Amino acid sequence: MSVKRPPSGPVGHRRPGATRALKGSGVVRPRDLGGSPRPPRDPRQPVAAPLRRRRPPRVLRHRARRQRLIALLLIFVILFGGLAIKLAQLQAVTPDRYVDLAVGQRTRSQTLPASRGAILDRKGLPLVTSIDRKTVWADSRLVDDPLGAATAVGPLLGLEVGALQRELISGDRFIYLARLVPDDIAAQIEALGFKGINLVDEPTRYEPSGDLARAVLGAVDTDNVGTAGIEQQFDEMLAGRPGQLVEEESNDGHRIPAGVHTYVPAQQGSDLTLTIDRDLQHIVEQAVEAQVAETRSKHGSAVVLDPHTGEIYALANVAGSDDPAGKPTSTSQNLATTFIYEPGSVLKSLTVAAALEQAGVTPETKRMAPQHVTIADATFEAEHRSGDEEMTVRDILAQSDNVGTIGLATEVGATGIDDYFNRFGLGRPTGVEFPREEEGLLPDLKDWSDTSLPTIAIGQGVAVTPLQLAAAYAAIANGGLKVTPTLVRSHSDGDGDQVAVPDAEPTRIIEERTAAQLRDMLRAVVDDGTGSAAALAGHEVAGKTGTAWKAQDNGSYEVDGGGRAYVATFAGFVPAEDPRLVIVVMMDEPQGAHVSGGDAAAPAFSAIAGPALVQLDVAPQGGVGEVLAGGRVRAAAAEPAPTTTTTTAPPPPAAPPV
Repeated sequence: MSVKRPPSGPVGHRRPGATRALKGSGVVRPRDLGGSPRPPRDPRQPVAAPLRRRRPPRVLRHRARRQRLIALLLIFVILFGGLAIKLAQLQAVTPDRYVDLAVGQRTRSQTLPASRGAILDRKGLPLVTSIDRKTVWADSRLVDDPLGAATAVGPLLGLEVGALQRELISGDRFIYLARLVPDDIAAQIEALGFKGINLVDEPTRYEPSGDLARAVLGAVDTDNVGTAGIEQQFDEMLAGRPGQLVEEESNDGHRIPAGVHTYVPAQQGSDLTLTIDRDLQHIVEQAVEAQVAETRSKHGSAVVLDPHTGEIYALANVAGSDDPAGKPTSTSQNLATTFIYEPGSVLKSLTVAAALEQAGVTPETKRMAPQHVTIADATFEAEHRSGDEEMTVRDILAQSDNVGTIGLATEVGATGIDDYFNRFGLGRPTGVEFPREEEGLLPDLKDWSDTSLPTIAIGQGVAVTPLQLAAAYAAIANGGLKVTPTLVRSHSDGDGDQVAVPDAEPTRIIEERTAAQLRDMLRAVVDDGTGSAAALAGHEVAGKTGTAWKAQDNGSYEVDGGGRAYVATFAGFVPAEDPRLVIVVMMDEPQGAHVSGGDAAAPAFSAIAGPALVQLDVAPQGGVGEVLAGGRVRAAAAEPAPTTTTTTAPPPPAAPPV
């Protein structure tokens, strides 16, 4: 057997272009890869050892592994430490906060409104009471058919369906849908039975006599808070104290029997007893409404009070109708305390009172009264006399003579007239403390002009409210003692017992003898003067008429377009010798030929006084009033209008009425 030898040449040498790899070596020659042939190795050179990857020492590897484990351990320690701290805070530091938060999420608190106290008349008859009406509300979480509920309930409550549906899907727990709905509407909503739509009782005010004494009683808002009149003035007393109901509920809105339950009952407000007589108030309002309609006046007001106590028996406020065929109605504005106006001749009684005490005159003192008098740049005339005339003080007042009154005021002087007008309460509140009461206008003496004395003496340039005027005449009727008008007699305490409101101490402003002289002279005004329309069969009446220009917003007495507007007043008391009632009637802007106090206001006085005396059980005394057939009184003498004739400037304007 022959052995085939490799080609000759050095061991391991291959010819160029050879492609075979060394068997089992796993090494691919450059030629195998198609590259250039490697140059032959010199057998004399040593063979280099193969390259190996260097590995880190064992110690370094162990240290890195330990660092990673420590970092991981620290992370776990921090995490568990934070959890432990939070757990300690929840369980030990502030546990109540989170308990309360959890309870609060399922607790519903409801305020229980208190029922307002009743307002009663002097006899205990109700003028205003509280009754329960239904209020509709929703818990939108419990409404399972928002569209159906909105479609059915919306039209009943006057709500837009789309807007109501959005409310019912809002997720709110308490949504007012309608407050104090009528009983028939509430019954229909309850009958629908929608889940999440609820009704609750809520107290509201009820006036058994409708609009009777509307301006006096006032009003409350939807939340039963007084906003006007007695309701506002005594809101804190009438309101009472609300209660509270706190209940814990499940997610479906049901009460949890073992959960939180707190009930604090509401405390009802105190009842208030007024000085108003409900029956007499009705009589007075009817009389004023009739007179406003008869004279086509813009407004009318009347005050009836007891001159000895200041208690107001009736206070009527009426608005005329713009439609000639319309009917006057009660107004919510208390004109008796908020309407200020220049009263005119009705204030001459105060001027005469000052003359009786400061000028040394008596009712029978005679003074020459010229037909006109010029003071500074103004001329004042006596329109109902044809020339100069000697007149007694009694005649000056009975005939309401402007020039004669100015002469008496001149004898007293500006300081004396200002003093007495202040004594009678002009220019300041009456003390009744009715909301938004006006204080009137009496200029400071330092601001008087040369024409202020004669103008103020006859009732122009000074402004009053009907109640101020009634309080002034009450002092004459009460023997010179001025009392504070009041509308409240008593209120109930916590036990339901009545607590009387103490009367203010009366103040003497004129001598008793002066008051008696004035009463006698004012009786002559009705018997023989301008106030004869106030005469009353069976009773002697004393009083004074007033006819005044009405100040305009333009700063003068001229109405836009020409002419003048008037305010007519009658202020008096009855019976004249032992007065039980003071009555003031005011007519704002009477129309027609008869705009004087004697024509426009005095008839309403007698229409009120007669029934009022019957209410008080005052027996007739055979008075001097002449009453004609059909109950009509004799015609009143004409009340002289203001007679200031300005030569260079208009009369000083008064504050515009409110």
